[in-house]
Amino acid sequence: SLLYNGFEQIAFISFPGLAEHRQRFLTAGAKTVHLTGTGPTLFSLVEDRSEAEEICHRMASDGVEAYLTQTT
Repeated sequence: SLLYNGFEQIAFISFPGLAEHRQRFLTAGAKTVHLTGTGPTLFSLVEDRSEAEEICHRMASDGVEAYLTQTT
């Protein structure tokens, strides 16, 4: 709830298909989905690596380009 991006509303208008990709992220198991910068990249923060791997695998199986990264 502390993550906020002022560009989010305009990004979903400006990038056709972004809302669909957000939904695919949620369907893959992400609890929340956020916009990076001015978009159109989306990300989710998860509790542990196994959860992240599961979501990434589901998205890749659905044909979505997904990357697993770690915060520092």
